[in-house]
Amino acid sequence: NGKLTLESNLNQGSKFSIYLPDKDNIGMNSIDKKTKNSWDLSDNVNDSDKFILIIEDNEEFIRAIKPYINDMGFKLVAALSGYEGINKASTNKPDGIMLDLVLPDISGGRVLKELKINPATRGIPVHIISFKDRDNEIVFKKMGAVGYTQKTPNVEIDAKEVIDNITKVINKIPKSILLVEDEDLEVKSITEMLEDWNLDIDTADNANTAIEKIKNKNYDALVLDLNLKDSSGINVCRFIKEESLTVPVIIYTSKSLTNEEYRELNKYSDSIVLKSASSKGNLLEEIAIFIHKIYDWKEGKFKASKENLSDMKGKRILLCDDDSRNIFAITSLLEDFDIKIKECYNGKEALKVLSEDRDFDLILMDIMMPIMDGFEAIKEIKSRKELKNIPIIALTAKAMKGDREKCLTAGADDYMSKPVDMDLLIKLINLWVNKNENI
Repeated sequence: NGKLTLESNLNQGSKFSIYLPDKDNIGMNSIDKKTKNSWDLSDNVNDSDKFILIIEDNEEFIRAIKPYINDMGFKLVAALSGYEGINKASTNKPDGIMLDLVLPDISGGRVLKELKINPATRGIPVHIISFKDRDNEIVFKKMGAVGYTQKTPNVEIDAKEVIDNITKVINKIPKSILLVEDEDLEVKSITEMLEDWNLDIDTADNANTAIEKIKNKNYDALVLDLNLKDSSGINVCRFIKEESLTVPVIIYTSKSLTNEEYRELNKYSDSIVLKSASSKGNLLEEIAIFIHKIYDWKEGKFKASKENLSDMKGKRILLCDDDSRNIFAITSLLEDFDIKIKECYNGKEALKVLSEDRDFDLILMDIMMPIMDGFEAIKEIKSRKELKNIPIIALTAKAMKGDREKCLTAGADDYMSKPVDMDLLIKLINLWVNKNENI
């Protein structure tokens, strides 16, 4: 019952208007009524309780499956629409989510996507359960689902399959990574970078060994170089695709890629990181994304600790962002680590600050800003001899395709997308402010 309008004039700008219904006058629509009733279907949950969030608009199905979920040691919280499910997942932090694909407001696929791009919910295992056939099972697993169950008349069997799968994911600690790389120094460097993540890291220096290991073990992520001793890493990718496996593949290579090769690799991989002196932070971010996807976030395995990061004390960072909320959130976080922050609100202000004081260990640079955007500011900073050695981490919206390449081309040393994962940001900052020790 709402409305969205757009007025746009070339070279002048655009105006978006959102009209929301006045519920005091028009009453609640059908979805709102269902949302209100969802609490009648839910168990009372305390902080110490293990519970499953079911996002499903069929109340009879929820009532039927609830006793079996309870019998397996979990309480059940219901959400009768997609948006209610997203909100409850963010607020209540369930141990796992059962997600129907057909919902009254948005599709289950859209819900899954929203859950996986939000750092607050990315680590929660999501199992699809739907009357739809399993034709698109692989697609949903690539989006981050840990399983897919087609509903049957026997809800007890359905419940057991879902809970067994979610429990298997929750209890799978440490997470496992296969690093396929034939350079010993590179293997050592990446392994040391991940040593405090409590991961099970296997290695292979050729394609054949990698394929044998993938046959015998389920990995949570694969880091793959293209230049291997026996053949190209692309053969490993092809094996994974032919076998319909869903392990996330991160290509990490020094090979110069043409546009055609990029397109080819995008068919097989989830991410491509080009090796460079400044690319370790990018690799760290990509690994974190796929490990977080099924990681037990309640254990806080990726949570940065002051003890491990005490060498950041007294470091100076220039934070450039036009959004006061971002500045407040990031400043509050960094001040806990005794980092000194200087704030500015656009690229022009950043250049003015740096012309008067260049004694900064790092610059955090937003991209979309008025007066002078981050791209222009980064280029200008890196063109100045006295400033070019200050590391710059670019911050920009994940929705802007190609921003990473643009940022690195402009001269940024690293890149992080919004919404910012604060734990990962701390790790990247620690990596760059102590870059001389890490090289």
